[in-house]
Amino acid sequence: MAMTMTAPAAELRRAPLSLSFVRRVDVPFEISTRQLENLASSAEAGPDELRYHIELGRGLAHRAVPMELRVSRWSATLGVTLELLPQRHVRPTAEYFAAGQALLDELETVLRAR
Repeated sequence: MAMTMTAPAAELRRAPLSLSFVRRVDVPFEISTRQLENLASSAEAGPDELRYHIELGRGLAHRAVPMELRVSRWSATLGVTLELLPQRHVRPTAEYFAAGQALLDELETVLRAR
């Protein structure tokens, strides 16, 4: 039996996936900056954004993915936005997404440890 897809279903199947990770954390930008200085050495700085070059480890079976971590001011009082962006082609596997979320969890823990 042959299956046919309707046009909307076919379009959904081809829709690009976002391979970046975004999370908002209610820790002020200045405190976030100080907390991250202990973890990463070099950062590209702007008035309301820091960019770090880090690696996303995905276990022994895969090589680490170079990522850019952007820490930007979300609000003057409400905190920051963390954004992880892959710096090379990545296959969108469950392991990749789990590793990205786990890294954001760790970063959030560090930011909250005042």
